[in-house]
Amino acid sequence: MANEECLSESDVSKMVGVLGHIAGLDEDLATRRRIFLERLAELIDADCWHWCLLGRKTPGELPTFSVFLKGGFTEERFTKYLAAQEHPEMAMFNAPILAELEESGTHITRLRQQIDSENRFPKSEVYKLWREADLAPLIISMRPAANGQSSAVTLFRNFDRPLFNEGENRIVHVMLHSVPWLHDESWPKNPRQLMKALSPRLHTVVNLMLQGMSRKMIAAELGISVHTLNGYIKELYSRFGVHSQPELIRRFVEGGGVTGV
Repeated sequence: MANEECLSESDVSKMVGVLGHIAGLDEDLATRRRIFLERLAELIDADCWHWCLLGRKTPGELPTFSVFLKGGFTEERFTKYLAAQEHPEMAMFNAPILAELEESGTHITRLRQQIDSENRFPKSEVYKLWREADLAPLIISMRPAANGQSSAVTLFRNFDRPLFNEGENRIVHVMLHSVPWLHDESWPKNPRQLMKALSPRLHTVVNLMLQGMSRKMIAAELGISVHTLNGYIKELYSRFGVHSQPELIRRFVEGGGVTGV
């Protein structure tokens, strides 16, 4: 492992142990991903995490993103987190790391306080939404993928907990840099085309469906009727060229082709 000046001997030993354990697993890719991210969260004492794919970035706009794995979230909390991420102010807070990723063209990992070096976040409107989701300290690790997209793993602590530090940031970077298969294998085909034209409401519905939530659960989380939700889902099925929720999930997880966008 390169550049370990921030890591103790104990840190390195634990990291090697996790990587060795994952390498020895006789499991499918999805299972190895989940186990790896759960162990990584334990290493840095994170409360929750997710792994997603971000679409091609447009300056000044929020990138589309699709969450494929998550841990430590209740469905209610995840819905509140999505509402925070979709707030227009997040374009401003996302801009520095997205610009850095595009300029560097390589894997980068940053603390919240590095992304928001002027500490504007506590004075923003979106800060209240993050408080409602009980989230604030974070580490985000991003890696360029195909067609201008990027793979991103984000680890969170509860709102009132201490910020992550540079040593924890280094652990995340080294660990995720050591497992390119987590980022590069089984990507869905054309995810930008899938998500580009969706309204914020449809985008939220897709993310909740990808987590396996039932229609009744999604309607309750969004505060809408099942009848209204059925209309959204009918439109999504038409756009994505599928006929059921399991088929929609397979299109993302297995990388099946997409029509109707």
